[in-house]
Amino acid sequence: MLKTDRAPNFICLGSQKCGTTWLYNNLCKHPECSMPLVKELRYFYPWYQKNELRNFHPLYGQKLSLELYRNSFGSKISGDITPEYFNHSNNPEFIKQTFPNIKLFVILRNPVDRAFSQYRMEKYTYSNIPKNQTFLESFNSNFQNMKNRGLYCDHLNHFLKYFDLNKNIKVYFFDDLVRDQKKFFFDICDYINISKFDTGMFHSIDSSQNHEKITKYLSRKLKARKASAYLR
Repeated sequence: MLKTDRAPNFICLGSQKCGTTWLYNNLCKHPECSMPLVKELRYFYPWYQKNELRNFHPLYGQKLSLELYRNSFGSKISGDITPEYFNHSNNPEFIKQTFPNIKLFVILRNPVDRAFSQYRMEKYTYSNIPKNQTFLESFNSNFQNMKNRGLYCDHLNHFLKYFDLNKNIKVYFFDDLVRDQKKFFFDICDYINISKFDTGMFHSIDSSQNHEKITKYLSRKLKARKASAYLR
């Protein structure tokens, strides 16, 4: 399907560490899609609207104007996948004013699993967290919005003031992606009006081991807290 208007057909709002990179890579392989050259365009970031050097987009070397944002999308079905959008309360109105008929969707994950995955990324991939800082310390201090990102009901309610559930905004779950990647991807294909194309990039995911590590870790911490309470 070719289009004449340079604009996104859909926006994936997030959430972070919920399979958005996997989704972007699969959509890039779909013959009916022409995805942007970078996954996260970030046009609707609150701070991207300020005229500061840090807001210059790495793809263009300048502030991302609406014209440049539109030009990021090709003539086929295309969309913006930026996980940060879901967490900011002013984004729904901004998106509605800019693209009133846009299709939105979000992928949600067990909030503790999501936070722990973010903790590992920030600590071991980006070295943003000190080596001696624990997950609970990072979570309780809301480092990089680690706790607030999991307040899904609050975030979703902001969007439901402007968009209709299942008509203009849809919710998907990471557990379904883990259970059956092909079905999960095909469900999104249906929603954004492209054919069910097998990209050849589907494989099994075992998240149980990671979840078990988190459960054991938190159980030890909670038991230690209870014991210390009795010793006071």
